[in-house]
Amino acid sequence: MTAGVRRTMVRAFDRAADRPG
Repeated sequence: MTAGVRRTMVRAFDRAADRPG
């Protein structure tokens, strides 16, 4: 897994977690 892919996954996960609900 490349750093770019991991960064994207982490960013998406954080974005979803930050979303209420």
